[in-house]
This record gives sequence, structure tokens and C-alpha cells, in this order.
Amino acid sequence: MGLFTKDIKNMDDLFLHGLKDIYYAENQIGKSLPKMIEKTTDNDLSASLRNHLRETENQVHRLNVASKGSGRSRRGQPVQG
Repeated sequence: MGLFTKDIKNMDDLFLHGLKDIYYAENQIGKSLPKMIEKTTDNDLSASLRNHLRETENQVHRLNVASKGSGRSRRGQPVQG
């Protein structure tokens, strides 16, 4: 499967790999949004970004729950490619 790591041998591995990628991306967004909120001067944009940050935090929580159910690590890896 050239695009994926050697660890992916079945659909469960592929699912976990996808969760890790999403977990990584959501955490990167969660780190970036507070900086964006701090720098914006538009109240509507600031409110929208704060709302998006709350949604991102909820997504990270859901991903934690999903990965805990799989019984495997939830640490995200940077997306290759």
C-alpha cells in the first residue's frame, strides 16, 4: 500500500490511522485558533473563531473517546505527503 505505513494491515489499522491524522489536525487547529482570536479586531470574526474553537475542543474530546474505545494510542502523527 505505498501511501501508508507498514503498520496498516487491515481495516481496523486503517481506521486508527485515520483517527490519528484527524486528531493531529484538530489539535493543530486548536493551537492556532487562540492566536487568531487574539489578533482579530472584528467582533463578529472573533465570536465565530471562539465558536469554532469550542467545536474543535469537542471534536478532540470525541476523538479521545473513539480511540479509547479502540484500546489503542490516540497520539496523532503529522500527515505524510
